[in-house]
Amino acid sequence: RRSDDTTESQTFQGYRLAKTMVLLMAILYLIQVLPATISQFQETIGFSNDTALGRLKAKRRRVRTQFKDRYPQHLGHLLDLFMNILYMNLVYVLNIVNILINS
Repeated sequence: RRSDDTTESQTFQGYRLAKTMVLLMAILYLIQVLPATISQFQETIGFSNDTALGRLKAKRRRVRTQFKDRYPQHLGHLLDLFMNILYMNLVYVLNIVNILINS
């Protein structure tokens, strides 16, 4: 009977540890990953004129809104947006889902 109590106690402690780790990972994502993602999103779209890349993206966005780009340029721009925004966000979401499922 004593070993059953010890096993239950260890299981409960393991469960508490797993929940604590999931909470810490969520906090880490909120503190570090989310602001970095927002910053990169603004830079990729062209709303952040603080860097050379942000200024270049802003000019690219102006060309696109005036419909003065060719089809390959338009396709390249869409691929760039997909690879820099959607892909990274999908990886972050999959990481969080994986952490929550395996905890």
